[in-house]
Amino acid sequence: MLHEGDEIDVIVLESNPEERNIRLGVKQLSEDPWRSFAKTYRPGSIVEGTVSSVADFGVFVKVPGDIEGLIKKQDLVSDRSESYDDALKKYRPGMQVKAVITDLSADRQRLGLSIRDLVQREQREEISRFIQEDEGEAGYTLGDLLKAKDKESD
Repeated sequence: MLHEGDEIDVIVLESNPEERNIRLGVKQLSEDPWRSFAKTYRPGSIVEGTVSSVADFGVFVKVPGDIEGLIKKQDLVSDRSESYDDALKKYRPGMQVKAVITDLSADRQRLGLSIRDLVQREQREEISRFIQEDEGEAGYTLGDLLKAKDKESD
């Protein structure tokens, strides 16, 4: 990559005059992508990415910042009637996926993702919306039904 005489920016990492040795670093000049990712996203955040590879234990996904996360095969399935291995077969490199961050450690460079948690979250939100809409349109609660039943029996 580098040739003799090339000029590059570096940072001095260590200087040892007795051994006439200097350690230099290039990547220390730019911000750690894991730290940047951790500033933007937290566990519970929804993130979009591209499947980079599929292994027998899960799916690797590239997310913003060129970070790679893992969706374990048990986190691919939201429907219990589908086997983990059948769910795994649905994924191919290049596919776009959306998932919830379940584990994020910049220090260990570890990112855990879950499609199952995303589906469950979306289902809960849909139920909440349905309940709110129903109540907004003069819907009845169980308490309202019981009160009406008591009045009928009087």
